Amino acid sequence: MTGISCFAFYLFSHSTLVMKKINILVYAVMLHACAYSQHSFTQYYSSPLLINPANTGKSIEDYRAGGFFRSEKNSYEMVNTSASFFYDTRIMASRIPENDRLSFGIAALSEKNVFAGIKNNYFRLSLAYQKSLDESGLQYLSIGFQGGFSHKKIEPPVYVFEDQLIAWSSAGFKGLGPGQSNIIDINYADINAGINFQVLIGEKNLLSLGFSTSHINSPYVVFDGGAYSESPSLGFQAGLETMLPNSSKLYSSFLISKTKQEIDNLTLGSLYMMKLNSKNYHMGGGIIYRQDNVTGTVIAPCLSLKYNSFLLHLSYDIPASSSVTTPRSGLELGMIFSGKRKKSK
Repeated sequence: MTGISCFAFYLFSHSTLVMKKINILVYAVMLHACAYSQHSFTQYYSSPLLINPANTGKSIEDYRAGGFFRSEKNSYEMVNTSASFFYDTRIMASRIPENDRLSFGIAALSEKNVFAGIKNNYFRLSLAYQKSLDESGLQYLSIGFQGGFSHKKIEPPVYVFEDQLIAWSSAGFKGLGPGQSNIIDINYADINAGINFQVLIGEKNLLSLGFSTSHINSPYVVFDGGAYSESPSLGFQAGLETMLPNSSKLYSSFLISKTKQEIDNLTLGSLYMMKLNSKNYHMGGGIIYRQDNVTGTVIAPCLSLKYNSFLLHLSYDIPASSSVTTPRSGLELGMIFSGKRKKSK
C-alpha cells in the first residue's frame, strides 16, 4: 500500500438495549485503505484492523469476523477489484480484569489494479489491550500493535503511458520509466501501531478518538531498475454515536491522514440507524464524503441492514470532481458477524 492513510466512516451498535445503556459493537473509522492499499475504500468498518491496530477486539462480543469486496471502474472502462478479510477474538479473559480486554486479530487484503498492472497482497497480525475506565466497560483506553508482510507485483502493459507511470510513482515505486517491461515482484515487512480513547458523554453520546501510525519501519526495497519505499503516515479518527428517540441512533465520523509531504485523505459522513418492528432487525442509511489524491472527490450513499449479530453494508462511490486522470466509481459490499462463546459449566 501507499503511505496514504485515509478514512471512511463507520459506527454501529451491536444491540438495542435500553437508552441508558449504549451498546456499541464496533466504532468505525476508515482510512483510504490507507497504510495498506493503492485503492480508495469507503467502508473502513468492514475491516477495522486495517485502519487502526487499536481496533483489534473493539467489540462487546468475544469474537467477530468480516470483510468487504469492492469493484470499481475507471474512465478507461477497466474494472479493478479489492477484497479484505479480518478476524479478531478476545484471549486470556480469565487472567485479566473483567472489563479489560486482550485481543488478537488477523487481517488480509488483496487488490488488483488492471490499468496500472499492480497487484498487492497484505497479511497482518494484531495485538491490542483495552483498559476499562469505568465499571460499564464502555469507556476505555486501547493500544494496539500490528506486524506482517506485504507482497507487491507490477506486470507492465505492452505500452506504458504517463498515467501508468504516475500510478507506479503514487504506489511508492521509483525509477521506473516508459521502457519498463520486466515484471517487478517484491516482499517486505511492515509495522503499525495505534491508540484509541472512548468516553461516554452524558447518557446518549459515545465519543471515540483514535490515532494511528503506519509503516513505522519505513520499508525500503531495492530491485533491478528501481526501488520501492514507504514513508510513515499518521492518521486521526473521530466518531460520535448518538442515541435518538425510538431506539434509533446517529453515527458521525471524521477521518484524516497525512504523510510527510501532504494530507492524503479527508473523509466525513453520517449514518442513521433505526429499529424495525422486529427487535432483531435494524436498517439505516447515510452518506459519506471523501477527498483523496487517488480518486479525487467522491460522494458515497450507503445502506446498512443488521439482523441479530450479522451486519451488512452497501455503498456506491459517485465521482463528484477530480484532479486525477482516472476518476473511479465503486461498488462496495461489507459484512461483519460477531458472537459470544458458550461458557463452560
